[in-house]
This record gives sequence, C-alpha cells and structure tokens, in this order.
Amino acid sequence: MSKRQVILGLKPPSQFTIEERKLIIEEYLQTGVTKREIWRKYTGREKEKGHLIRWMRQLGYDIPPKWGKLSHRNSASMPKQKPEQSIENIQLKEKIAQVGEGSGSVRTKGDRFRDND
Repeated sequence: MSKRQVILGLKPPSQFTIEERKLIIEEYLQTGVTKREIWRKYTGREKEKGHLIRWMRQLGYDIPPKWGKLSHRNSASMPKQKPEQSIENIQLKEKIAQVGEGSGSVRTKGDRFRDND
C-alpha cells in the first residue's frame, strides 16, 4: 500500500489525522504543485484558507520566509530607516525649543514677511 492510498475520499480539513496531514504536506513540498491544487485534491474545496501553512507550523516544518506572516517586513531584509532631517523640521524643532525655554516670542515666516512691508 502506497502513502497515497492511506487518504481515502474527500474530507473536511478537521477530519484529517496527523499522519494524513503529514502526507499531504510532504506531497505538497515534494511535487511543487500549488497549495490550492493539493487542497482541491484532498478536500474538494477551492479555497485553502491557510490550512496547509498552519498544519506545517503545528507539525514543526520549517516554513520559508515567503510563506511566513509579514515576511516582507522582516528586519533583516529591510533595515529600519531614520526619518529625514529636512531644514523645515530642524527649524521647527528649534522654535519648539525656544518656546519651551520661554525665551521670548518665536518668529514665524509670516512675521518675516510683515517686517519687510
């Protein structure tokens, strides 16, 4: 009896035994077919809804980064960038510091234009 003969008929996902789940995952990993094709083959359902990856995690399989949650946000692949220090931001921080120190009034760009009139 081959491994494929162990799984008979179509079942809902909750009715697969641990051994059957392992066999389905092994077939998925070895054949290179899509999760949807494997899922349709064994359950008859069109949508897989993450069951295979969940089973892989539960059974201790190493999941490649492309399958993991938020893998595109992995800190190793995308280093955190510091916000740019624009001239406007620097000037704004200086004005805030002046107000915090109580060193008189803070001049705005509008004040400079009024002075030139």
